[in-house]
Formats: sequence, C-alpha cells, structure tokens
Amino acid sequence: MSTNKKNMTEFDKQIITEGGELPVENTGTTSVIDSEGNELPQELLDKIQAKVESLREDKKVKRIYPIVVAGDEFDEKPYYVAYLKQPGFTEFTQYLEYSSSVNSATAMKELAKKCWLDGDTEVINDDSLFLFGLAPQMTKITESRQSRIVTFSKSGK
Repeated sequence: MSTNKKNMTEFDKQIITEGGELPVENTGTTSVIDSEGNELPQELLDKIQAKVESLREDKKVKRIYPIVVAGDEFDEKPYYVAYLKQPGFTEFTQYLEYSSSVNSATAMKELAKKCWLDGDTEVINDDSLFLFGLAPQMTKITESRQSRIVTFSKSGK
C-alpha cells in the first residue's frame, strides 16, 4: 500500500529520510510510513497501540517506544516489533560507561536489553535485525528533550 508523498507532513518525511519507524502515538497522523514510503498495515498499528496501552497499565511506564523493524525475504515475518522504555538514570549511566569501554554496538545492545518491555526477541538476537533495524532507532529513546538556557545578562557584561 503506497502513500502519496506530496501530502506527507515534514515529520512523515523525516521518518522516511531516517529510514525507520517511530512510535505510533507520536506521529500526529493516522498512518505510519515505513522506510520505503509504504503505510504499515492498520491491523499492525492497532495491535501496537493496544499493546502500548496494556504495557503502560501493567508496567507503570509513561514513555514506551514501539519500534517496528521490517523483515526481508530472509526473515520469517514481514514486521518485528520491540517495545522499549526510556532508560532511567542507572540504565543510561551504565550505557555511557559501557560505551566508553567497549564498542558502541555492544553497548547499544545492552541498553536495548535493559529497556526491553516486550516484543519480538529476534530484534535483539538476530544480528541483522538488531544492527540494521533496532540499533539505528535506539537514539530516539535517548534523545534529549528540548531545553535552553535563559539568560538576562546584557551582551558584553
């Protein structure tokens, strides 16, 4: 199912440009576009939304990031879904410490394991699904919030 790229928002275009999927609840649109410009099946989106709501209630977690990784001709499924939480202080500092002592891919895999809530474990256990599917999207869960320093001093003083 292809979508008309002219009617996409800038946010949708960013999803395609970055080659990945973002949380269903954060898109601001009624569809989610995969890296090839195709809409994800509505049945899958409904299932993801229901799972996110269930996990929020069961796990008492505010920020849940469902990450969809598209399978290819060598995979058993057309889509794999991982449900991750935003890392807490301990998980994030362990990740930073680990990434400075080993390679970043190994550190990213450890962070994914610590933030794992539910989903298709293949996205962590299969190197291709992890390295070229899940790992590139992991930066979304550690992304900084918008912030700025407000100063009232006059320039030059």
